[in-house]
Amino acid sequence: TYRYENEKGQRFFVCLFDGSSLSENSGLLHGFARQKQLRGAVQWLSGKPLAVSCVGNPELYVICRKDEAGLTVGLFNCFADEIVPAVIELADGYAEAQWGIREGVLEGNKVTLPCIPAFGFDFFRLEKECIVDMNWWK
Repeated sequence: TYRYENEKGQRFFVCLFDGSSLSENSGLLHGFARQKQLRGAVQWLSGKPLAVSCVGNPELYVICRKDEAGLTVGLFNCFADEIVPAVIELADGYAEAQWGIREGVLEGNKVTLPCIPAFGFDFFRLEKECIVDMNWWK
């Protein structure tokens, strides 16, 4: 792969393979190195960090929703190994976390969950300001 920026400031990330012809089992798009490469490319293309990322877990699927008050994150481990610990990097800082299944730790722009089991999931809500309602998911 390579990155290119033209004289107009347009950015391109070029993969030297035909992604549409890859089989799911080829391994070309799955793996730790490819995950880091794609995360870096998306950040370079957009000019800003991803809202949420968890590098080192290529079969972890992250869904997030950002609004004025904060960020809601769902993490789905679609692999036979547990993730211990799950370290989630954030683009922004948040004041408070509300935990879904397992209680984690919020430190600056990072959330650490103790684990996400094999074929398991977890979720949490991050608030920009401290709030009182601890039953936000009900």
